[in-house]
Amino acid sequence: MLYLKLGLRNILKNFRKNLLTIVMISFGMTALFIYGGSNTQMFKQFRDMVIHEQYGHFQLHTKGYSESGRKKPFDYLIKNASKIEEQLLAEDFISFVAPRLHFSGIASSDTKSTVIQGFGGDAAAEGRMEYRKVNAGKCIGNTDTFCAVIGERALRRLSASVGSTITVLSNMKGGGISAVDLTITGTKKSSGEGDIRNQMFVLADLAAVQELIDASDSVDTLIVHLKDGQSFKKAERQIAAFCNANNLEYETWNNLALFYERSRQVFSMNEKMLTIIILIISVFIIINTLYMSYMSRVREIGTIRAIGTTKKQVLKLFISESIILALAGCVLGITAASLIGDVINGLGGIYHPSSVFNEEAYYTLIKPEFTKILLYCLLFTAVSIAASGVISFRAMKLSIADSLRWN
Repeated sequence: MLYLKLGLRNILKNFRKNLLTIVMISFGMTALFIYGGSNTQMFKQFRDMVIHEQYGHFQLHTKGYSESGRKKPFDYLIKNASKIEEQLLAEDFISFVAPRLHFSGIASSDTKSTVIQGFGGDAAAEGRMEYRKVNAGKCIGNTDTFCAVIGERALRRLSASVGSTITVLSNMKGGGISAVDLTITGTKKSSGEGDIRNQMFVLADLAAVQELIDASDSVDTLIVHLKDGQSFKKAERQIAAFCNANNLEYETWNNLALFYERSRQVFSMNEKMLTIIILIISVFIIINTLYMSYMSRVREIGTIRAIGTTKKQVLKLFISESIILALAGCVLGITAASLIGDVINGLGGIYHPSSVFNEEAYYTLIKPEFTKILLYCLLFTAVSIAASGVISFRAMKLSIADSLRWN
C-alpha cells in the first residue's frame, strides 16, 4: 500500500507527463470495448439465427448416416419416424422437432425441366425456421398437401410462377421412378448462400415426398430444437442416451455450421490483431512516459537510495506507478466506452446491411462480455508492468554517486 501511495504522489506530481499514457490506455480500452462488444452481440445473434432457423441444436440420423448416408440415403432412413418424434417431444427440454426427408430428381413445368434437390418437411416446424421467410407467396401451411416452396433460380429455370403446378420425378426407395404434382406456394433464395445448387431446392410437404420415394412414415433427419435457457451440455448427454437407446446418431449445430465457425474465427483473429497492435503502441508510449519521468527524477532516486532504499524497493515504486497508470487508463476507457455504447444502443445499435450472414439488415447492441473486459484490463496492466521493468532496469544500473551528480 505504501508503494501505491508513493506511486500516486509521483504521478500527480508529474501529471501532465503521465496524462498521455492514461489517455492512450483509455483510447485502447475504448476501442476494444466497442469493437469487442459489437462482435460479441453480432455473433450471438448470428449463432441464434443459425441454430433456430437452419440447423437446430441437434440433428438425429440412423447410425451410419454420417459415413454412408450421402451415398446410400435410402439405406439409412429413420423408420417409424412419427413414434420417434413423439418420444422426443415428450422430453421436457425439447421445444420442437423438424423431420426432414431429402430427395433429388427432376422438376418439370409445362415447357421446361431442371434438376433439383429438395426435402419434405413438416409445415408447422418449417414455419418456425428459415423457410417461413419466403420472398414471394407463402410457406407451406399445416393444411396444405402436395405443395412446395421452390428456390428462385429453379423457378426461373422452369419459367413457372407462384400458384402454378410442377411435376417432380425421383427414384423410389425400392427402385423405379415415381412422380408427384406439387403446387408452388412460395419462392425464396436460400439463406446465406450464393451458389447455384442452394437455389435449386424444393421444400415440399413431408407426406408428398414420402409418397414420392415410397418411404411411408420415414425420414432421414430429425432436427431437434431446445427450449430457451436449456443447458446445452446437459441436453447433449440426454440426446446421446436417447440415440443409443434408439440406434441413432446425432450431430451438434456447431459441427454442422462450418460457415459460422470460420467467420467467428476470422473476426476473433481480427480482434486479437487489434488488441496486439494497441498493446504494442501502449508499450512504447508507457516506456516513453516512464523514461521522461525517470530522467527528471535521477537525483531523487539517487537520494532515496543513499538513505537506504534498495534497488528492489525502487523497482516496486516504478511498478506501482505503472499499475496506477494502467488502472486509471482502463477505468477512464471503460467509462468513456460505456457512455458511447449507451448512446449508440439508445439510437438502436450498430447497423449491419444484408450480407452472407443474413438476408435482412439488422442492428447489434454494444454489450461486451465481462470476462473480456477483465482480460483487457489485465493485459494493459501487464504491459505497463513490463514497460516499467525496462525503465527500472536502467535505474538500477546507475550507481548512487552517478545519480547524485546527475544534472
